[in-house]
Amino acid sequence: MATHHGELFFGQLEVYKIDGSKEVVQLSNSNWKALDGSTAFGDYGVKIRSLYFGMPSDNIDMDFYPTGWDQTEFDDSAWPTATINEAEMVNNEEVLVPYRSENTLRKLVTNPSKKITRLDDEHFILDLGKEIIGSLKAEIESPINQRVTILMGEQLDDKGHVRHHMASGPDYVENWKLKQGTNNFTTFQMKNFRYVEIVGFKGNLTIDDIQGWAIEQPFDESEGSFTSDNSLLNKEYELSKYTIKATNQDVFVDSQARERRPYEGDLLVNGLTSYAISSQYSLTRHSIDYCIDNPTWPEDYKLFNVEMAWMDYLYTGDATLLTARYDDLRVKFNRGKGKDSFDGASSDFVGTLRNGHGVDNFDDRVGLVTNDGLVDWPIRERDGYVSGEYNTPFNAVFFGNYQIMSKIAAVTGHQDDVSFFQKSCS
Repeated sequence: MATHHGELFFGQLEVYKIDGSKEVVQLSNSNWKALDGSTAFGDYGVKIRSLYFGMPSDNIDMDFYPTGWDQTEFDDSAWPTATINEAEMVNNEEVLVPYRSENTLRKLVTNPSKKITRLDDEHFILDLGKEIIGSLKAEIESPINQRVTILMGEQLDDKGHVRHHMASGPDYVENWKLKQGTNNFTTFQMKNFRYVEIVGFKGNLTIDDIQGWAIEQPFDESEGSFTSDNSLLNKEYELSKYTIKATNQDVFVDSQARERRPYEGDLLVNGLTSYAISSQYSLTRHSIDYCIDNPTWPEDYKLFNVEMAWMDYLYTGDATLLTARYDDLRVKFNRGKGKDSFDGASSDFVGTLRNGHGVDNFDDRVGLVTNDGLVDWPIRERDGYVSGEYNTPFNAVFFGNYQIMSKIAAVTGHQDDVSFFQKSCS
């Protein structure tokens, strides 16, 4: 399937049944219909951006929005047939792999502390009660045809307005063109926000006219709990717990607002926190698998894969991941150029290696790495630590992961490697 810009989409929906069998219930084909949504969503190339990524604005235009299109009973007979790409999408050597964690769910948010405040005749602030990662669903009665400005953000400023240009980079400013009568629509770009400021709306808005929807994986609130006689500590726990719930999308990332590429450091933080409050381990395992195959640039980050693969085994008691990815985990320790070059994923990769000899600067005389490791912490908060010739944090990461890898080797039956890695950290 293709759009007029040439982007491709291939979809296959498989249902896994209780008896263990599976069935393909939907497959993209020549019967599919497609409608260019650029006009309905006001996508004319304007992006909401951080330093690291951009996404289209949801500038809804109800003159063109196909109300009800997301309902099964919607009549799409007037829509054009999707363009078919005749090229082979999946060849005989390729396999479609199902997503390895739970299905992410889009769900309407209900919070007892949600409220709406009218600042003046045409100015409203909606407080969802808690921050969500998602977007909005609207059912607004408009007395006239009108255009309104929508500002979204995580905080209010000192004057009580939404801080829409967030510290993480993106500026959540959008416009909705409403028609007289009922306006039912859903915005779809994923944002991090709690507050919505509606500017220039002539009419009345109630608390249920605009709802937030969040995209999350299933989360059992009852699994993890903590209480103490310190109210601040209790609040910190609840904040941490809710953060994991709210940020469980398809893979662990820094922040859906700032940067959506998964980094191994984000895996370390999110994974360890998730272990502490939930027994749903599949998202962490999927994120480990993803980061093994899609490494990022910091030299020490590659070793977090080793640490987290070991943590997966400790929490699940299942050595499947360790066994399946053992060779790829071992490669994470490689240094230098040539056949032993570290590539982040596999031993046959050829490319530009940030940590080749002379870059990660392993000193054989003292068995330490010099310079260039990432100390991902603000300088003013390092308690006076001064970087020297040998990078202490980087070497500490290597030392600890040599110990971990020796344990992984023992679990997976690689006895020769047990002594090798033990010697490396002795």
